[in-house]
Amino acid sequence: MAKQQQSHFVIVAYPAQGHINPAIQFAERLIRLGVNVTFFTTVGAHRRRMIKSPPPDGLSFSTFFDGYDDGVVPMDDAEK
Repeated sequence: MAKQQQSHFVIVAYPAQGHINPAIQFAERLIRLGVNVTFFTTVGAHRRRMIKSPPPDGLSFSTFFDGYDDGVVPMDDAEK
């Protein structure tokens, strides 16, 4: 008998609250359908994690570096 392979989705979200929260809600809906989801966002957004409770089974998080892990630092002189 052939083993049935479980689906796995990857969601990459722009690191802003208006993008992360709807993407997480979408991931949770996919999990209810029985698939696994990996949620990618920036390191800085992950540190500010907008989910307050532990993630549901089937949802994992991973991060990527975007150069702004410590937030946006204003430049002293933009013309130099």
